[in-house]
Amino acid sequence: MAKRDAAGHKTLAEAFREMVSTEDYRRHANKLFGLKVEPELTPTLASLLEAIGKAGRDETP
Repeated sequence: MAKRDAAGHKTLAEAFREMVSTEDYRRHANKLFGLKVEPELTPTLASLLEAIGKAGRDETP
């Protein structure tokens, strides 16, 4: 997926991904929309997901 449009600006999808990846925005969205927030992952699950992600990135040419 393209991260920049023809003029060199961030795409809407990329800007949204960046925005929702911040903890402050997640808290704001939770309060604003009354969303249920999932708790932090346990260290074991977090490291497992990181290992899976790293393996996926290493396989990409």
